[in-house]
Amino acid sequence: MRSRRWWVMCLFIFCMQTYSARAQTLIAGWDFEGTSLPEGSTGTSRSGFFASAGTQVGVAEASGVHTDRRTGWATPSGNGSGKSLSATSWNVGDYFQFRVSSLGFTGLTVGWDQIRDSGAASNFNFSYSVDGTNFTSFAAYVVSSPATFADNSSADWWSGSTRAINTSYFYDLSTVTGLDNQSDVFFRLVATSGSTDTRHKGAIDNVIVTGVPEPGSVGLLTLGLAALLLRRRRGGSFRR
Repeated sequence: MRSRRWWVMCLFIFCMQTYSARAQTLIAGWDFEGTSLPEGSTGTSRSGFFASAGTQVGVAEASGVHTDRRTGWATPSGNGSGKSLSATSWNVGDYFQFRVSSLGFTGLTVGWDQIRDSGAASNFNFSYSVDGTNFTSFAAYVVSSPATFADNSSADWWSGSTRAINTSYFYDLSTVTGLDNQSDVFFRLVATSGSTDTRHKGAIDNVIVTGVPEPGSVGLLTLGLAALLLRRRRGGSFRR
């Protein structure tokens, strides 16, 4: 009887571990705290912003592309943090991009913080791709300005010490099964309106991409063996 209880407990622990492994897992996260840009950086693009957290830390990459070579790139205060990634001179079609691998994952989700000066682009489109060329639009959204805080105060920009409550965005792409288990997945935040003042900036911070790990064949085999052993224990000793 004691042996049976022991096997039941082992099976329960294994099942709980299997469930935990299937929970949402951080694939890549960017907080831009380690990002350093020379003062007065300009140009049509910036890349090489690698994830600082997640299973693809140092591998998954963020970048930005603009049509105006005078675009200024900087790292102003983030949403409750020291830094974000910003760009000026927004035209229709300019974008921030995040590239990850979803190999071994399903049910992707993407979240981020985004803010703008009053004269920067306000309308954006969230889109995805598996080849970096052909993108599918998933959602249109409007970037808030100014930032609002929990105490009902507001400011033109984020505070490095207090998080804004109206500048976060999140999309669940679990129904888009074509993104599951792909060597490359691209997400873009594409401007669908331009700046009314090219000096004004828009920024992103606290970007996260998550997914559900696919069950491993070894785990399924172990579960089957555990069930078989439990059944045989219930039926008596093993045959020799």
